[in-house]
Amino acid sequence: MRSESVHLKRWNLTTTINEHAFYGCGSLKKLTFGNALTTIGKASFSKCTSLTEFTIPATVTSIGNFAIQYNTGLKAIYSYPTVPPTAGYNAFNSLSEDVVVYVPSGTIEDYAAAAEWKTLLNYKELDVTSAIKDIEADDQSKEPVYYNLRGEEVKNPDAGIYIVRRGSKLSKELIR
Repeated sequence: MRSESVHLKRWNLTTTINEHAFYGCGSLKKLTFGNALTTIGKASFSKCTSLTEFTIPATVTSIGNFAIQYNTGLKAIYSYPTVPPTAGYNAFNSLSEDVVVYVPSGTIEDYAAAAEWKTLLNYKELDVTSAIKDIEADDQSKEPVYYNLRGEEVKNPDAGIYIVRRGSKLSKELIR
């Protein structure tokens, strides 16, 4: 029997979800990925009919052919990369036209124009809220320390939204 909930967050070093890894897992309802994930393999989440939301971490750069197709229960895709990940042939095949794709602020046009992503029709900007508002980082001479939105330190930040500490000052920054 397959699990309803998969928390890949525990495997923070996982960089790739292999081909067909969760193919046909009809009872899969929730996924949590770790920060190192870069590749979602071919047909890895095809026919996961109970999956209602799919979150693509900011670190993902590639989504394989047929990766998320035939997920009839899917209502929303949350994609955090500021550059649309390369999506293979029919990566989003047979998804409902009602699926809402949430993307970072200012990237809707990029996603809507990207190959395979343009097959999805309902884009909205992510509502990335934070308790940090209007903070100035006046000590630019200090080395910056980057944190993801979960508060985990990131040594070599890729494109995404980060909390940055320089000395005693904090700021929220978008890296493209």
